[in-house]
Amino acid sequence: MMNSQAGSTFDFGAFRLEIAERRLQRNGETIAVPPKVFDTLVLLVQNSGRLIEKNELMTKLWPSAIVEEVNLARNISDLRKILADGEEGLSFCRRGTGCCC
Repeated sequence: MMNSQAGSTFDFGAFRLEIAERRLQRNGETIAVPPKVFDTLVLLVQNSGRLIEKNELMTKLWPSAIVEEVNLARNISDLRKILADGEEGLSFCRRGTGCCC
């Protein structure tokens, strides 16, 4: 379950996302997240429960650049690895529900 604290901190599973500090922690330990992957996580977390179309993600993540869709796919793949999505029964992305990954 996800909740917001002061609008910039989100807790989900074993994770804590501190947006203003650009920090992701798992069980209190800071995890290194590349900048654009972090931005992808923030966008997804801030829109939890809402379908975000691929074009909207691309536009928000790269507002003034033309990039290939493979960049988004790579960010999602990297994010799933960082979150260990699917391990120990954890799933932050539900396939078949319109999730982009």
